[in-house]
Amino acid sequence: AYGNYFVNDIHHNYVDFLPSANFSFDLKKNLMLRISAAETISRPDYSSLGASVSLNDLLQVGSGGNANLKPVRAAVFDAGLEYYYGPQSLVAISVFYDDLASYVAFENHTQTYFNMFLGHNTPYIISAPFNISGRLGGVEIQWQQPIGWGFGFQANGTYVDGQDADGNPLIGTSKWTGNLVGYYEKHGLSLRLAYTYRSHFLVGLDRATPESQANFGTLDASFAYQITPNIAVTVDALNITNSLLKYYAAIPTQVRGVYDNGTQVFAGIKVKF
Repeated sequence: AYGNYFVNDIHHNYVDFLPSANFSFDLKKNLMLRISAAETISRPDYSSLGASVSLNDLLQVGSGGNANLKPVRAAVFDAGLEYYYGPQSLVAISVFYDDLASYVAFENHTQTYFNMFLGHNTPYIISAPFNISGRLGGVEIQWQQPIGWGFGFQANGTYVDGQDADGNPLIGTSKWTGNLVGYYEKHGLSLRLAYTYRSHFLVGLDRATPESQANFGTLDASFAYQITPNIAVTVDALNITNSLLKYYAAIPTQVRGVYDNGTQVFAGIKVKF
């Protein structure tokens, strides 16, 4: 019905040597320096490797996988300074840099398929993953501080700057992310209120054009009470603020989709034997 097609078997074999080194130095009694370096590998997921395509006959665009994708390979470097200035207290800063030898990005190319709407073969603009080099670097700051009477807070923030060899942003990489957590832990009772934020980031290509997720922040809460040494009750509430997930094309006003997932509440009992 769709013309003469054949099975195209594609096989790849590769062997990688992945050295790593980790060092920690006690500069003072409560001051520690950590340094690490490693070669890493991560295989693409099956949705990226699959050779099938999804086509829109009316617009003559589509998306598909790439069976020739190489694994994501990177040389990773990290350094961190940690200052433990009191009981359960910490201030730390770390820097990191990833040299991406074979990052997976998305591109558009033209392929010919049978157009069921028109009844003959036509060219389609297909969005598919491909390998490209890139780099990623940034800094993270964290602070943990008990206040007293069981109360305390934790905070961290990360700045990331990264792009591929063509100067395009890396998929799934927010420039700014942060967490602020307030907690109470005493007499078997644990309460936590956490706000999480990440700035906009590139999702990939949709109908042959870039798609991004807008800035997103959400407030979550958790409650746990230890009734006995073996029994505890828990309640978790996610997205208390009912924040919306928003996706857009080239600019935020070109809306692609808005998702209202609502607030989710989970309750349970934990029993240890």
